Amino acid sequence: MEEILHNISNDHFVANFEELVIENQIQTAIDMLTSAEDEEQLLVIQAAQPVLLERFVQALDREDRIEVIEQLSADARTNLLQVLEEVEKLSHIEPLEEIESAANLIEKTMEEVSEWIPAPETTLEGTLIPSGEMHFTIVGEHLRRSTPEEAVVSVFSNPSSAAQRDRLEALGIDDHMLESALDPDEISRLEYDPDDQSAFIVMKRPKQEANARPELLEISSIGMLFQPNRLIIVVPDEEPLIEEGDRAESLRTLLLRIMAYVVNEFMLELKRVKRTSREIQTRLSQSIGNRELLRMFSLSEGLVYNINAIEGNGRALSRLRHLSQRLDFNEEEMEYLDDIVIDNHQCSRQAEIFSTVLGGLLDARGNIINNNMNLLLKNLTIINVVFLPLGVIAGMGGMSEYSVWLEKLHIDLVMGYLAFTFGMLLLGVATWWLVSKLVDRWGATDGLNYTSRGGRSLRSILEPRKKQ
Repeated sequence: MEEILHNISNDHFVANFEELVIENQIQTAIDMLTSAEDEEQLLVIQAAQPVLLERFVQALDREDRIEVIEQLSADARTNLLQVLEEVEKLSHIEPLEEIESAANLIEKTMEEVSEWIPAPETTLEGTLIPSGEMHFTIVGEHLRRSTPEEAVVSVFSNPSSAAQRDRLEALGIDDHMLESALDPDEISRLEYDPDDQSAFIVMKRPKQEANARPELLEISSIGMLFQPNRLIIVVPDEEPLIEEGDRAESLRTLLLRIMAYVVNEFMLELKRVKRTSREIQTRLSQSIGNRELLRMFSLSEGLVYNINAIEGNGRALSRLRHLSQRLDFNEEEMEYLDDIVIDNHQCSRQAEIFSTVLGGLLDARGNIINNNMNLLLKNLTIINVVFLPLGVIAGMGGMSEYSVWLEKLHIDLVMGYLAFTFGMLLLGVATWWLVSKLVDRWGATDGLNYTSRGGRSLRSILEPRKKQ
């Protein structure tokens, strides 16, 4: 009897959901589905009419689809996608391009929601590995994923939990080293411990952010603890430095490859700076605006931090070169290190050149703006000089005595005022011409034509000599 009542209740639940969809009461159907138990959700998806499920999904907007997917159980999500795919195969004989299928909408939503869900702990041969950690061993000169106990290379991405900090401390990275590796303002350096022959290296690298403005140049840090039998890497973000399958003949070679990768990142960043600078220059040549000037200033400011980071990396690389024999670097590895030092030096020189060019461009743009302002003020001054006597004369002509003079001279008032106006125009034009000539002459005299007593003029020096 209980089983019969349970079935009746389930059938009633499914029927209510279908009725809400048919009557287009979508919000009520959403509340009913999301508040149900996992078994009831799965029952609705399995027992409801597939066409009604498709209609239900098509009626949802993006926020509603996200809400539904977040509240559904994993089995319910999978079954919903399967049902919608079957409906698409059977009913969409001639699908419209502008209408996206319900299965595709649900699939995209599931992918979007999965990005928000924290990554679970991964399993490797029965061993739980927390998210944000990767452990490798070297097999056949290549990196292979392994357990933390067997690993010779470990990567920690933004470790924040107490358990991760404990594991790092057990590996030799204390709180001071960890903070140095995660601090973007930390200077590049190398600390060598002769007791255990280990080296802790802090290097700077460009910070890659999605949808960031190209003129914004950010810097982040990377910490590496190199030990004779292990390499521990700490990064503040999720961007991997190494992956499974990467070539690694030894720990020293892998360390050098990571350093070469950081130097190459700065080179790519400088290429992006060059492209952005040319774009800003093109826009500034068309019209000088505050926005483009601010972009150029941001680019110049970011270059200063890049130069400081590259030079700091160079000092760390030089110290590593000095300690290479103590760290058992062979001749081939030392040559590789020398190449990295040279590439970093070239990168530093290129960054300095870009910074100098941008600084010169900023100064040039400032001078151009000042020159344009001076020209504008010169023209306004000429206008004031021209209209000053005209205003005085016009005031005299507006007095009643002028009419009395015209009557005494037996001159018609209309003709007299027309002649007065025409004379004012001629006087204005003449004053404008005279003042412009005087300004140009004074400017030339103060510039190229200036001569000291008994000396030659600058104009005569700069101009080429005429052929006899």
